[in-house]
Amino acid sequence: MDIPHVSLIRRYRLVVSPALGAAAIGHFILELCNNYLPAIYPVLVTSLGLTYTQIGTLSLLASISGTLPQPLMGYLADRQDNRFWGTFSLIWVGVVMGLVGLTNGYVMLAIMVTLGSLASATFHPVGAAAASAASQSHRGIAMSLFSVGGNLGAALSPLLIAAMLSTAGLRGTLVLVPIGVSMGLLLFRWFPRGGVDAAEAARRRAVARHSRISGLILAMVIAMMHSYLHRSFTTYLPLLYQSRGESLVAGSASLSVMLFSLGLGSITGGMLADHIGRWQTELITFLAMPLVLIAFLHAPGWMLLPLVALFGVLTGMPFPINLVMGNESWPHMPAVASGLVLGTSWLIGGLGAWFTGYLADHFGLVPALSSLVIPALLAAAAAVAYRWFGAPNPRRSRP
Repeated sequence: MDIPHVSLIRRYRLVVSPALGAAAIGHFILELCNNYLPAIYPVLVTSLGLTYTQIGTLSLLASISGTLPQPLMGYLADRQDNRFWGTFSLIWVGVVMGLVGLTNGYVMLAIMVTLGSLASATFHPVGAAAASAASQSHRGIAMSLFSVGGNLGAALSPLLIAAMLSTAGLRGTLVLVPIGVSMGLLLFRWFPRGGVDAAEAARRRAVARHSRISGLILAMVIAMMHSYLHRSFTTYLPLLYQSRGESLVAGSASLSVMLFSLGLGSITGGMLADHIGRWQTELITFLAMPLVLIAFLHAPGWMLLPLVALFGVLTGMPFPINLVMGNESWPHMPAVASGLVLGTSWLIGGLGAWFTGYLADHFGLVPALSSLVIPALLAAAAAVAYRWFGAPNPRRSRP
């Protein structure tokens, strides 16, 4: 007879395989090397004389480069050795983003940022597919660990480069070169091979009969609405604090709380999805989001930070589930599924943040952020539709 807490430890210890560890650590390194640009924008404004429009263009180029190629990269990863793509993307992002600090003109800077973001398009389909395959019985928690790795890397990236800027100036970005190269080579042996041998080809032919394009499309819709809401809220959160007369320190603290809460939410969402179901967890989450959002927008100052934390947890919960739903709906091409879910969602997230800003310019920031109730409810409706038109055969989604 198993002692309950011992049984739980055994259960989740099986999830943390070398392949999942490599995917999560690789995700951490990728985001560590690729998410520091906001930290150097003030320096670039001074050194290169950049305008805000030029900085916005850099952000757009990075978003397009990191999203649109993902389905193609996923297609290649489904057919070739994933160890190559995983290692290549980490080395590439370390070298290219490490050299950004040496650029001396806007055109070269834009080229480097665009090229560096290609690593994100390469790694995410490979890493997400590896994480999903690491545990067939606990895909939710496995994908959560993958997501948390990226969340931590994104949180530490601007802090690392800010520290290097204070000692070495823009050349401090060079610290990323040895990090990317060494970790890419180190993780090579633990990345799953992937690709298609005879046995894998036979398995994919078998599961292809159960694939549901409707499920993949609905997972993409949910991810797009989720990204719309997430990107818009985090983009304008400090400005909302400022508009309410709060200090810049308070706005920065709210972002830190939001980022930490995203990681907690990813773990919570994955575990909950493994216990009560994918679409059920999504439905509960997206119905709760509008309530917390409206409460936050009209709350007194002392309640803002707790509500940010709660909203961050809710926002983090769908991240791993969206990927799992995409992979389970299109199991014979998991990297392509991951690329489609991630790539389309990030693109819509960027456009959604722009549209929210447009609404804020014309109607005010609080009404603009209140409009985020709409994508949340659309995502909830898509989750219900997934129950009827997209949920995979339970016999192949359960151990």
